Amino acid sequence: MISVITQLLNGQVKPFEEIGKNSDEIKELEKFIEQNYKELQEELNDKQKYVLQKYSECVEEYFNLLIEDSFCVGFSLSTRIFTEAIIKSEKLYMK
Repeated sequence: MISVITQLLNGQVKPFEEIGKNSDEIKELEKFIEQNYKELQEELNDKQKYVLQKYSECVEEYFNLLIEDSFCVGFSLSTRIFTEAIIKSEKLYMK
């Protein structure tokens, strides 16, 4: 059996691809974002389209960094919780 850490390293487990898959609210928002973006693209001149594209790239990078940071914070928190649980169980077992 391969460990989850090894699967993460090898790209077999991709937690970011699972974000929002089971959320109807997120799917609906994605649909509205795409629809509004297309409508906006149709109304803009070339310079405005360029600015919108650069803005969109910045927003995407921003959200990717937020997702990465959220994962790290959550992972650190879960590690602390796990460590506390192990220490408490060892103390109970030692009594």
